[in-house]
Amino acid sequence: VSSRTQSLPIKAMIKSLPVWAIALGSFAFHWTNNIMVFYTPTFINSKLRVNIKENGMLSALPSLFAWSFGILAGHLTDFFLSKNILRLVTIRKLFNTLGLLLPPFFSMCLLYWSFSFSSITVFLILASSTGAFCMAGVLINGLDIAPSYYGFLKGITTLIGMIGGLTSSTLCGVILNQDPESAWFKIFFLMAVINGICLLFCLVFGKAEIQDWAKDRQEHTRL
Repeated sequence: VSSRTQSLPIKAMIKSLPVWAIALGSFAFHWTNNIMVFYTPTFINSKLRVNIKENGMLSALPSLFAWSFGILAGHLTDFFLSKNILRLVTIRKLFNTLGLLLPPFFSMCLLYWSFSFSSITVFLILASSTGAFCMAGVLINGLDIAPSYYGFLKGITTLIGMIGGLTSSTLCGVILNQDPESAWFKIFFLMAVINGICLLFCLVFGKAEIQDWAKDRQEHTRL
């Protein structure tokens, strides 16, 4: 690696729509993920009538499946690329779509298509875990567009994402306290709106090739 110091192209990053696509995708991912992580026990307690202290297995299963889906997404990405089935940008947008649309979809299924303990459990697990498909999408996309500045981009976009996560978890608490009857519909509907808007931006402006402002240090990074 060259010892020559070089400033970050902050202005170019701010003006870059692919960077904003990653930031908004991260915002939506953390918005959804924080709701599912923090409020799954509450949902289980209110809808399944299972005491929070006794639902350790139910609360842990979504994390287990999320871990599995994240690994599956990585292997599918490698398979699609090695077989030249899909372009990298198509793969990123595919997994962004799965990771941002499936959680609100299965969340709505929880409210309207769950007629038994088993169906509620399945939809709950899927709603909480399918967001992990973003691991092969927006959460790694910074490495495609600016590998030399990936650490900085990851930090900034994760910060923006965590703002979404803090906002969603706080807002959920307010909604649950003010309107317990229709709270979950409001929470899941708002999740769907946020994810849909952010996904649309990702699909339109997302890229998977190194941007011009990141090419000046490309020769110093090999992955």
